[in-house]
Amino acid sequence: KFKRKPKERKRYTLLVWLVAALIALIVLLSFGSADLVGILVTAGIAISSTTFIANAMAGIMLSFMHDFEIGDAIKVDDNFGLVMSKGPFHIQIQTEDSDIIVLPNLQLINNPVTVMRSSGTIISAQLSLGYEINRKLIKEILLEAAQASDLENPFVQILELGDFSVTYRVGGLLKDVSSFISARSELREEILDSLHKAKIEIVSPTFMNTRSVGNKTFIPKNVRKKEQESELKPEDVVFSDVKKAQEIEDLQEEANLLEEKINEKKKHLQKAEKENIGLNLDNLKEEIGEMEQTLEEMLARLEPNEEDS
Repeated sequence: KFKRKPKERKRYTLLVWLVAALIALIVLLSFGSADLVGILVTAGIAISSTTFIANAMAGIMLSFMHDFEIGDAIKVDDNFGLVMSKGPFHIQIQTEDSDIIVLPNLQLINNPVTVMRSSGTIISAQLSLGYEINRKLIKEILLEAAQASDLENPFVQILELGDFSVTYRVGGLLKDVSSFISARSELREEILDSLHKAKIEIVSPTFMNTRSVGNKTFIPKNVRKKEQESELKPEDVVFSDVKKAQEIEDLQEEANLLEEKINEKKKHLQKAEKENIGLNLDNLKEEIGEMEQTLEEMLARLEPNEEDS
């Protein structure tokens, strides 16, 4: 883990001082005035500050736990999305509809938080097929579909033996979790293509028994025209704000590391000048100058633009 950023340290230090000042104000008002107005004011501040302090303390706890970072996919209750920002009182996540949800830090402490593992996650799909189709054949076809969608360690499960059909689940491990939306769609596409190629209809027996369709099959005709691949993946459109926030976060970390290296180089230069060590000081000064110029460019990129405000 990288060191905590100076801005973040200042923010949480200020938060601690605000909480301490608020508690001190409540105590002073409690002992400093015994009249009805003083009591009402004290009670009002105490009640209104309960949620404020609780969220603040929850924010401090989350800052030290490091269970998730900006860009991670999390689920809290029914809310799922990528973490866009983390603050002293709340976090922002961007959903699959590109909407932004604000969650109080206290909600994250009081409820289980599901974090999508960066090392990989399971992508799966469910479908129902009739009893007349051999399960071994279906398993073979579904495994081929999972492999074709670039999922590792594919598997097939039978989830339910229904009255009219069997419910299957096919899935596998997705290593690149940043493309989980595309991977879900690609898996379903491969399932459709594989089943249609094997002349297996994805229709329920109820549908077939209640409509007189004769010998007609419900498999779409093969289209020779190649599908035009979109330049943008769904994740690039849906999570655009998160990607920007993640780029800023990474750039800030790089800037902090570069600043530390510059300080080390300057200390080395001062020591060399003081002790008159036989080094090529001009090259060292030139190297420090280039690093400082790079740092200035990074800081300029970190400045908020009018479009982002």
